Amino acid sequence: SHNIRGFTNQREFLNSRCESFPHMIQCIQEHWLPPPYKRKPGTNVLRTVHSDFESFANSAMKKAETEGIRRGRGFGGTGFIYPKYLGGNIKPLIKYNHERVSVMELSCTEYSIIILNAYMPFLDRSDLQNTVTKYEEILGFIDFVIQDTMDCDTRYIVLGDFNCNIFESGHPFANSLNSLMSSRNLINTYELKKDSSL
Repeated sequence: SHNIRGFTNQREFLNSRCESFPHMIQCIQEHWLPPPYKRKPGTNVLRTVHSDFESFANSAMKKAETEGIRRGRGFGGTGFIYPKYLGGNIKPLIKYNHERVSVMELSCTEYSIIILNAYMPFLDRSDLQNTVTKYEEILGFIDFVIQDTMDCDTRYIVLGDFNCNIFESGHPFANSLNSLMSSRNLINTYELKKDSSL
């Protein structure tokens, strides 16, 4: 998982990851790409990173693009870059359309894995209540996707840029994020890494 802070400057980095790890699914945040429109490039350029890889992504810029002339750099967006040979096992779940979350299903032999890739809001203490509300709305969307796809043969991976120190109990986002993990029996992989170092 990478927050790339703009696709243009990170194309070579993503290509090198594809070269070095040809079986890896890359989850990216902040690609800053608009939705493709007519012949204008957008999230579809992620398909050009490497000839052996495919992609799909959500743009955070749909509203900005439709409201007329956009000023300044791009912003937001999430997506996946994955090996083409996995194409028969990967299904983009495009019905779960959110500017900060991309969702796909990876079919394995014994079960399916729903992968949710999120880019959460940055902590803005000058507008704390609205920021916390937005954060909780996105967690609510993630919870909805889990509930809507849940069955005994499904596993879940939720990853991305959470903009939260989950180990800081006083962090404004920590309680909400921990609550989601607890209610859905999600395992914090940082805890696993910490335990393995003992």
